Amino acid sequence: MGIEPTLEAWEAAVLPLNYTRACTTQGNYTYYNIGMNIVLNGQPKTLPGALSVSALIDQLGYTGKRIAVERNGEIVPKSTYPNVQLEAGDRLEIVVAVGGG
Repeated sequence: MGIEPTLEAWEAAVLPLNYTRACTTQGNYTYYNIGMNIVLNGQPKTLPGALSVSALIDQLGYTGKRIAVERNGEIVPKSTYPNVQLEAGDRLEIVVAVGGG
């Protein structure tokens, strides 16, 4: 037998610092919802988990709109949106084209 760590010690050792921790307790069990932090257009944003660029665009309501996406200083080609997985700490800029005259 060993000494069991406290919940706080376990969280600090096991869960990465760039993930947020939200938990709910039901009976004797604690369930963790680990979100991922990114920076979107200069503002911190917590995502529910790993997403592709395409899934984030859907979540933000930009599907079908003319947009440009920059990830960590590099333009993301539209054809790669479904394949590019976001990572904790990513810095994204999304620009929506507005028509007018």
